[in-house]
Amino acid sequence: MLDKKTITSLVTVPITQNIALIRISGTQTYQIVTKIFDRPLPEYPQKKPQLIFGKIINSKKEIIDEVLLLCFYKPRSFTGEDVVEISCHGNLFIVNQILKLVLENGAELAKEGEFTKQAFFNGKLNLIQANAINDLIRAPSLPAAKLALHNLSPETQKKLETIENELLEIIANVKVNIDYPEYDGVEYLTGKAALSRLNKLLEKLEIIRKSGQKSRVYQEGLKVAIVGKPNVGKSTLLNSLLQEEKAIVSPIAGTTRDIVEARYNLNGIPLTLLDTAGIHETQDIVEKIGVKRSYQALEKAEIIFFLVDNSCP
Repeated sequence: MLDKKTITSLVTVPITQNIALIRISGTQTYQIVTKIFDRPLPEYPQKKPQLIFGKIINSKKEIIDEVLLLCFYKPRSFTGEDVVEISCHGNLFIVNQILKLVLENGAELAKEGEFTKQAFFNGKLNLIQANAINDLIRAPSLPAAKLALHNLSPETQKKLETIENELLEIIANVKVNIDYPEYDGVEYLTGKAALSRLNKLLEKLEIIRKSGQKSRVYQEGLKVAIVGKPNVGKSTLLNSLLQEEKAIVSPIAGTTRDIVEARYNLNGIPLTLLDTAGIHETQDIVEKIGVKRSYQALEKAEIIFFLVDNSCP
């Protein structure tokens, strides 16, 4: 159940900048804003968002900043609550003063994802859309952002709702057939017919599942282990991909004794490259540890580059 509290947060980056944005959302939003704003707010409620210019003032009527208020009215807002977004100058001293005033007048500091949580409990988003917003914010590449937007779109939600409704219809049909076999108002669904319909739903769900896997790859990336015997060019390959001297390269076998980790973007897919110690039999204690870690990297990796020296007979 949603707590009926009013939350606030700086929603832009906490650095000195031209403009900063502070959001307030909850049942006490307009009461709080009225106390710190020098002009009357529009008559409550309004069907459309209202933009107002004015000044933020403290209890002593001292001016803190000139701001723009963008006022949303329940339920016509992202969170489904009354929302006011304060566009102020991006000096952090000013931002902190405004936030302090909002908190002193009854708001609580929002936790991570709490605005989205409000939207979910108010029926503005479902769990898939909420997760898509998180993916969109944290997308490491443009393709990842596009996939997140796709999952956020109404078309994707309609596909899932259609599958859900079809499944509920099959379940209801089967129940009526079992409990009221004499009832003529519902189609008699044979096991073969039910199985055929369920298989079609499975095919649709499989397409959605594969799309989800693709999204995960673009969002979270893949671990790639570069493995092989000593001196087959593992570190050389890593350096070549990165176009920098990330790993030490030398003709002496066993140069790499620990995992060298690096990030690489392959057409929008974030890869974690793991340059490993050469796998071979050795009596050297330190090399043994390196070989053990190479096997551990193999277990964790989703893709393995196994290098060989084609000059060897």
